[in-house]
Amino acid sequence: MGIEALNRILGNIDLYLLDQLLKGRFTKEQRILDAGSGEGRNAGYFIRENYALYAVDREPLAIQYLRYHAKTLNPSYDSFRFQVADLREIPFHTHAFDVVLSSAVLHFAQDEEDFLALFEEHMRVLKPGGLFFLRMCVSEELALGMHAAGRTATVENPRTLGDGSWRFVLTPTLLAALKSRYGLAPLEAEKSVAVHGQRLMGSFIWQKNAPTDEKKSLF
Repeated sequence: MGIEALNRILGNIDLYLLDQLLKGRFTKEQRILDAGSGEGRNAGYFIRENYALYAVDREPLAIQYLRYHAKTLNPSYDSFRFQVADLREIPFHTHAFDVVLSSAVLHFAQDEEDFLALFEEHMRVLKPGGLFFLRMCVSEELALGMHAAGRTATVENPRTLGDGSWRFVLTPTLLAALKSRYGLAPLEAEKSVAVHGQRLMGSFIWQKNAPTDEKKSLF
């Protein structure tokens, strides 16, 4: 198969999401939410192969393009699964989805309070036992295990990264609290990749369990 044909099938899908797809994490029986989908760079394969994909993004033009693109890939696809919405108020009922995808979105949170509100909404719509794929900027402390080495973590968050961008980053303390509160169990080793001189990106695939009262009290 040539590169052009492969690109038509996969589009510009996140490499780390493709890795999970190839591992068989997702099925056509699952209801999947692409949270912060943009124009749908991660949606093409799911649409073409008729997965039950839903999407939300706050930009009307992005959703308009995604609906149009969906019809070119799969004319029978229900493009009204794609909705304009703020991720703080996802317009689906509690426990609506078997899978929630969040790729390079949550690091645009304004501060920790905003991040926690966004994360809570993602968890609200995800079923207990469901899968959560997260890719976002992480701190050097998290990527390099500085806590384990007994070093003191910096607390500035959001922070200016090496490329000059301003991003909220996932830290070891915050990660531990989130995993405990929502019962997030890694399905494989959590990993980070360095874009030299620019940023550190973490990739996570978790299974969510039903939270207990003890977990709810952590924040």
